[in-house]
Amino acid sequence: DALFTSCTCVCVTGLVTVVPAFQFTFLGKLVMLFLIQVGGWGVIVCVTYVLVLMKVKLTIQERVMLQNYFNRDSMRGLVGILQYVVKGSLVVEGIGALGYACRFIPQFGLLRGIWYAVFHSISAFCNAGVDLLGDSSFAMYADDVLINTVTAFLIIAGGIGFMVWRELVAFIKKAAKKETGIRQGLRKLSLHTKLVLLMTISLLLGGTLFFFIVEYNNPNTLGSMGFFQKLMASFFQSVTTRTAGFFTVPQDQLREVSRLFSCFLMYIGGSPVGTAGGVKTVTVAVVLLSCGSILAGHEDTECFRRCIPMNIVRTALSVCIGGLLLVLVGTL
Repeated sequence: DALFTSCTCVCVTGLVTVVPAFQFTFLGKLVMLFLIQVGGWGVIVCVTYVLVLMKVKLTIQERVMLQNYFNRDSMRGLVGILQYVVKGSLVVEGIGALGYACRFIPQFGLLRGIWYAVFHSISAFCNAGVDLLGDSSFAMYADDVLINTVTAFLIIAGGIGFMVWRELVAFIKKAAKKETGIRQGLRKLSLHTKLVLLMTISLLLGGTLFFFIVEYNNPNTLGSMGFFQKLMASFFQSVTTRTAGFFTVPQDQLREVSRLFSCFLMYIGGSPVGTAGGVKTVTVAVVLLSCGSILAGHEDTECFRRCIPMNIVRTALSVCIGGLLLVLVGTL
């Protein structure tokens, strides 16, 4: 159980063989929190950031690893990106902790409320899905707008990827200073960021609509809720199945078609260079675009008036097929 819990925290899967709230001491929960944070950032980021803090000069090999991890064309500015990722993550987790604290402190007291707020903020941002509330996750907060909003914000923020953050923050700053128009700024976003935003929005809205329709009359999930609460619970289910692991409705009571659709969302997961798992949104987008190009009789895979190199298409196909084979073998 200890080994399994350690693995699930580092790999941020959300699966547990015990109930952490009841079967781990404070020290055990602290170790879990540390492992979740390491898993969310990634081992490469953690190791290299420690070296940077110790003022150890990074070798060429370490810079190449960072370059590949961040999917950059050059090694220029890698240390700056590394610091941006770590500091930005802490800021977002801090905002999430403040949001949770508004609910947990009145409910659990000052110290325990702060501890719960920090733990669940990091767990949600890292898409770990491990909680300290018992065996019902966030089910007791199914009608709580604050908890649902903060959790969804943290999961999405961690799942869209650090590089997308960077571009969006730069875009917002320029738009706020009126250095560029909104439409012009959106056009200047990289193809990667556009694909991430398009796939993320589509999956979130599509998932929300699917769960809302399919589970609407299910008495064991959404059936007894009001209209707005059903909509909120459907949105939360759409968000959390993208590898987060929390839930506000009983997962074992979902209709079979909802379980199958959840598998589809979990398989896709989040976006590259983020805290979520899965084969990634951009990978699936490239495969779909490639299929569309072939069916349309085009030689090149294009998107937003840009051509996607064939080596990227082959890599995306390999990742998707490899992932499906692993799922098939695991299922058998």
